[in-house]
Amino acid sequence: MVSVSGGRFGTHRRKIQAIAARLLETEATASFFDLSGATGPGIADEHSSRGLAIGDLDNDGQLEIVIVNMDEPPSLLKNLAPRIGNSLLVRLVTPAGSDAIGARVTLISEGRSRSTKYAAEVRSFLTTIFAFISD
Repeated sequence: MVSVSGGRFGTHRRKIQAIAARLLETEATASFFDLSGATGPGIADEHSSRGLAIGDLDNDGQLEIVIVNMDEPPSLLKNLAPRIGNSLLVRLVTPAGSDAIGARVTLISEGRSRSTKYAAEVRSFLTTIFAFISD
């Protein structure tokens, strides 16, 4: 899990509070372990950040993170981990060309493993994404 924060304070909210992002990993005990100290400047540098987006920006099957910062350019956290396995890019559309919300995709690999996902629109505060969810 990645957490970003920051804000404005003081008279007329002119001062910006910069805070380092945090990278947390879930442990088997349902608690979190802070990995922030083992990361590079993308997490450790302090920014006044307002939100983030996660996605495969370069279609390599690895997720990248874009952090939106106040009064400065966004931060891009590029995933440079070695690729493991393969990835598949799927876009489901209706005959009219819009996103096919509610469509089902079933992937069968070498006749053995099977995975079914449903296309869904996921909403959060000021955010809407098109995602695949498990049944």
